[in-house]
Amino acid sequence: MDSYKSRPSLQQYADKFNIMIVGDIGVGKTQLLTKYGVVDDSAFPSSKSVIPNSHGVKQYNKEFEYENKIFLFKIWDMVYKDKFDKSAKVFYKKADFIILVCAINNRNSFLNLNKWIEDVKLNTSFNFSNMALISNKTDLIDEREVGLNEIRQKAEELEIDYFETSSNTGEGIKEAFDKIFLSIINTVYKQPQEQFETDDKQNVKDKNDDSSCSSCIIF
Repeated sequence: MDSYKSRPSLQQYADKFNIMIVGDIGVGKTQLLTKYGVVDDSAFPSSKSVIPNSHGVKQYNKEFEYENKIFLFKIWDMVYKDKFDKSAKVFYKKADFIILVCAINNRNSFLNLNKWIEDVKLNTSFNFSNMALISNKTDLIDEREVGLNEIRQKAEELEIDYFETSSNTGEGIKEAFDKIFLSIINTVYKQPQEQFETDDKQNVKDKNDDSSCSSCIIF
């Protein structure tokens, strides 16, 4: 879609999904999203979300085309964990998938993955099949503080997909997000990727509003 005027309305998307991307400040979450070509929510006319900055969450949108269907992915970037208030927890509850991000040149970002995982456990009913791990800044190999085997072991421990990316060079970013998006679609529609068809399927996702926060956030 080359212009906003050609974008479908919210009702015309095959489906809509919410992704929360979390990790310490400085691991490159925003740069990852920018490299992938997401659109800032404020510049996306078909969005109905109102997200005050006080929530510490920044929203982006990405249209994803597959099998002649267009899906809308809303990606919520957790910006300020220390300022995370009660109302922001609704983002966790609304998320269909969570991406954990650490940086290979920041050992604390890797160790703090456990804290982010605890946040997920406290605020969602997820099993780990709804999560993925991205190890970012792989171009900074000379500054590596986290061993490759350590990161792989963490992913194996959680039984989640693991991706290596560079928000500087862009390496691995498209492959990671494309695979994550496809896994979400296929999980919902219960079809293997190579056999995915939606022609005769209705939208099976129930996106009921959370009335507990309807006064502050409209999804």
